[in-house]
Amino acid sequence: MNAYPNGTRIFWFATAALPNDPQITRTVVKYGTVVETSCLEDGTQILKIEVDNELNEHGEARQISLPATAVTKVT
Repeated sequence: MNAYPNGTRIFWFATAALPNDPQITRTVVKYGTVVETSCLEDGTQILKIEVDNELNEHGEARQISLPATAVTKVT
């Protein structure tokens, strides 16, 4: 069973460096949309996520992969 079908809105916690002092980090909440799911041999579900408001070096929406256990559905 896929608990995170394509199009599911999710959030997760990440760290980000402060602009004026990159040695200091803070916790931030990131939001995104699931665009693909896959499963590893051990059963771990992996989500490919399109991150909100972030672009890659080509100007396209940035995509990352995280295990499903690291994210929470937006309700």
